[in-house]
Amino acid sequence: MSPRDLGRIRIFLLIVATSALIGALYGFDGGNWRGFSRGLVTGLLISSLIAGIEIGFDEPIRRQVARYPLSVLLAVRTVGYALCITIGSALGERLVPTVPDAGKSLFGMNGRDYVFSFAMALLLNMVLAISRLLGPGVLMRFLSGRYHRPRPEERIFLIIDLKGSTAIAARIGSADFMRLLDCYFIDLARAILDHGGEIYRYVGDAMIATWTIDRGLRRGDCLRAAVAARALLARRGPDYQRQFGVLPEARAALHGGMVVSGEIGDIKREIAYLGDGLNLAAKLEGHGKAHGADIVMSAELCDRLGTLPDGLVATELPPLALGEGRQLDAVSITGPAAPRPRP
Repeated sequence: MSPRDLGRIRIFLLIVATSALIGALYGFDGGNWRGFSRGLVTGLLISSLIAGIEIGFDEPIRRQVARYPLSVLLAVRTVGYALCITIGSALGERLVPTVPDAGKSLFGMNGRDYVFSFAMALLLNMVLAISRLLGPGVLMRFLSGRYHRPRPEERIFLIIDLKGSTAIAARIGSADFMRLLDCYFIDLARAILDHGGEIYRYVGDAMIATWTIDRGLRRGDCLRAAVAARALLARRGPDYQRQFGVLPEARAALHGGMVVSGEIGDIKREIAYLGDGLNLAAKLEGHGKAHGADIVMSAELCDRLGTLPDGLVATELPPLALGEGRQLDAVSITGPAAPRPRP
């Protein structure tokens, strides 16, 4: 099970547990223990249905859904939530019947109950939408204040850019190129999240991903992500060829080092990383391009990985000159060496 799948499960359980608790407290109004039980069960059922729909979409459905404006998605989800609330309430009534009450509807809920349920469902909808806009885990960092004050930390950065982007844009036009970039970034993000990384930023045709140092070194996941991203693009090649008439390829650069992390901005606030860890990764990307390397990484990071995953091979590149007599040793990462023929 990938880190992305584990993350979805954690989100699902958090949503269900929180909603069940809120439903129980709502039903306990005035010390009503039967209402507490009913609220607990109904909240559990409704949130399980909604969270299952939101988190359980497979990749093809997510690609189709991403094409629609947020306003349309909110409207469709509202209708879906209405069905979930009705079904969850009906099941809750069967499991924990209410005491006969003229104010109750067929499903054991009055108008106040429906208003509360819709309000909670829409709140969940907005939280999930904001989380998607900010990126996985970022909303919780803002809420927890983890980066409210600048803090030094060691991180790994992966920069992936699109090969020949200028020529591709000239060939297919700006509108189609924007659509291609959207599909391209969706594919890259899938590979990054599957290997425990975070999407930091999109810069033109490049994506910047990051890991904490321990997480990125674990099983060589930072490097596995770069390899997986290129492999996924290759598998999706026929789809790109059919839609855009091109086969996109990615170039990747990796480096780890110290940065200062913190929140910046006011009208548009974000978590930013400043320091050599990111700056040198950007320089390595250009260095790899100059030497025809599809995946380039600092020799220091390569050494810290130890044995390279999946039989990958590191080949020494000329050092990257940094000025003032400094340089950064770099290596090119390629696929497994060809097996030697038997004598």
